[in-house]
Amino acid sequence: RAGSWCGTPVTVDVVRLPSANVDGEDTFRKSFGPKVVPQRQTWEAAVRRELRLAGRLRHPNLVEYYGGAMDGDRLLLVSEPPLVPLLVELRARKSPRLEPGKGKGRLTVALDVSLALEYLHCRGVVHRCVSLERVFLRDGPRLMAKLG
Repeated sequence: RAGSWCGTPVTVDVVRLPSANVDGEDTFRKSFGPKVVPQRQTWEAAVRRELRLAGRLRHPNLVEYYGGAMDGDRLLLVSEPPLVPLLVELRARKSPRLEPGKGKGRLTVALDVSLALEYLHCRGVVHRCVSLERVFLRDGPRLMAKLG
């Protein structure tokens, strides 16, 4: 969701934390990795760890997270202004720069994602969910891909 913070455009993602049940465990496993943690307090601790880590990482090819807050059973994540998901762009075929034979668009996306992963790996961080849904495009003087 698009929002504003102190007059600056931001994205606010709302994540509902699961209750301690089987469905909640499956939701948590998909969001935060394969380890199932049945205690809600442990989920909240894991989310706080992820937020602290995301807040320290700065790279031009990573989505920048500004912060987060708990609101009951909802986690609010605040990040840089909305970007276009690569999957949406590919499905809509809006960007001629991503079409085969049309410049270096696909190569740029691959290089940008690999630079983001190199940055993370050099800091001992493993991104557990690299997928088209987690790669975003920013238009500007040059096409730029960001890993979220």
